[in-house]
Amino acid sequence: MNLEAVLILVRKDFEWDTNTVKVETGLDEVKKWLAFQIERRIGNDLEGFLNALYRLDIDEKKAMRALNNQMEEAAPLALADLILEREWQKVKSRQFYRDENDFLSISEDDEVERW
Repeated sequence: MNLEAVLILVRKDFEWDTNTVKVETGLDEVKKWLAFQIERRIGNDLEGFLNALYRLDIDEKKAMRALNNQMEEAAPLALADLILEREWQKVKSRQFYRDENDFLSISEDDEVERW
């Protein structure tokens, strides 16, 4: 997982300062940091947090299960997993379509030269 790209999206989508967490610390530390941010946001602005989940297209049933502590992990950690998973899907999708567009923009002459 490209944590740097994921954190850029988290910063954009939630308007959180991701400079306080270092990618080098690894996925577990990023997840803990994200869970802490989620816990604070839920305590201060639950409606805003739920709106952000909706904008991110997080599966509503999974989010509600996490919020109601119906998952193996505590709610903030379970929600962190859902957010990281969704942001990673967005990174992969953007990479795929960027690569596909780069491929489609190659002219026939370029393709012949490549061979």
